[in-house]
Amino acid sequence: MNKLILASLLLPLTASAGTYIEYKNELPILNLSLMPTVGEQTHHIRIGEEVTLSGITMYIEAGGMTNGYSYETGYKYKKGNWTIKGKYEGKDSGFNKSKLQTEIRYNF
Repeated sequence: MNKLILASLLLPLTASAGTYIEYKNELPILNLSLMPTVGEQTHHIRIGEEVTLSGITMYIEAGGMTNGYSYETGYKYKKGNWTIKGKYEGKDSGFNKSKLQTEIRYNF
């Protein structure tokens, strides 16, 4: 985990890193029924850097969102039919909401 954090901090300093801009929209579904109830939309605009080292793609991104800011760092690794992805995402819109997510996929 410490290596992932260190690599994420060094990403902007890497010459082979690619810069991107990303827009993200979230619309929470509060009640799933015949007429679903939805909450307030949240819009994100982020600037990010991505680099691939030894088969592991790592990225870090941050930017503004509706009523606050958000940030994310993560990785993706593919080996044969396996894909492993992980990320940490934080949001601050008056109260801090963060999550750690891991996905492991096998393709047939």
